Amino acid sequence: MAHHIHIQRISHGILGIFVVVAVCSEHCCCIATTRDFFIWLNRGGDLRNTRSAREEKLIGPSTVGNLRLRWKFFARKDISATPAVANVVVYCSGELPLVECLVWKQNLSELTGLRGTTIVNVTLSRSTPMIAEKLLIVSICGPVVVIAVNRSNGRLVWSTQLDPHPRAVITTSRTAYLGAFYVGVSSTEEGLPAVQCCSLRGTKHSTRAILWQTYTLPDNAGELRGYDGASIYGSSPAIDPKRRLAYAATGNHYTAPTKVRECQARQNNQTIRQPCPTYASGLTTDCPTRPNVDADFGQAPMLITISTNGTERDIAVVVQMRGFAWAVDHDSGDIVWFRVKILWSTANPSNEIAPTPVFVANGVMFACSVAPEGPVFAMDAETGKILRSYNSGATVYGGISISYGCIYHGNGYKLGL
Repeated sequence: MAHHIHIQRISHGILGIFVVVAVCSEHCCCIATTRDFFIWLNRGGDLRNTRSAREEKLIGPSTVGNLRLRWKFFARKDISATPAVANVVVYCSGELPLVECLVWKQNLSELTGLRGTTIVNVTLSRSTPMIAEKLLIVSICGPVVVIAVNRSNGRLVWSTQLDPHPRAVITTSRTAYLGAFYVGVSSTEEGLPAVQCCSLRGTKHSTRAILWQTYTLPDNAGELRGYDGASIYGSSPAIDPKRRLAYAATGNHYTAPTKVRECQARQNNQTIRQPCPTYASGLTTDCPTRPNVDADFGQAPMLITISTNGTERDIAVVVQMRGFAWAVDHDSGDIVWFRVKILWSTANPSNEIAPTPVFVANGVMFACSVAPEGPVFAMDAETGKILRSYNSGATVYGGISISYGCIYHGNGYKLGL
């Protein structure tokens, strides 16, 4: 039978009450064993950030119509992330519940002793917990602290601060590989004066030691008020074991150097083209005549292998928020294709935006919507035809995970964190 976790808001105080639910088909086998199987590792689902279940056999185009509600569980906080799953145990962000007839739950404020630094002044995690052997690695949104808890009982093993800046936040999930995990850091500084911001970190998950830290922009020779921003705020870093590389994508700049902004202002007030100053990259280009559409990469690259005329090639695919898709070569970074051909598109029947990440399992693509009814759609991955839909009862924002014929998701998200 196919499970699904969904979290319904019951409205209680500022944050509300939410519910975790299981929706199942008649073919689901949800019996715990002594080993982990069909692990949904993090937000991306696997090392390559594919959000796909290659081994899934029970859910398919002919069986997805059999999904039925199996169980539900009330949680206390908004759910903004994809649940992690291992051995039919479900780990959710928010107050960090573990759901398999409620094995354990933890209040992050009480567990860590931290006070939240985000706009809601609550200690919370808004990203998918990461499964790393016997540990569950959880990022606190703000302050930027990562904690490890025992997967079996939720007890705190260690905690470490990744960035002391008061405006730093973590909104990405982590990716574990060879005893370390990798996570991006973002900030809430876009409307504030320029400071050094935003980096990718590698941390040893058994000892919490930070192995390295790489900023997404150069330091402009130590001068502030240059280019800054380029935060890492979406998905989970992709790892290429063959090349031993970590891949991440960034958001937009928060600010640009004064000369660049003055150039744009001059050009916007004249009828002839004005040359722009040299950019930090060493390239000279014309100023845009107006603010451009959002160029953010809201998710990490997805690593896939394609075959052309019998020759395999590894590529990284990443999509901008403006809707443009890019594929680049793993080794050289050369552009393989840009945007290419749209195979199909399907209008959202709820007439709302659908910012939730999709996922694919055995020919079925699942998508969700932020409509108040919480619609979930199962679609034919080849054609886009909607095969099955249901309303979960509240906004679905974090996306769906899957494990052995069971799908899981949360609902009840309203804070805009």
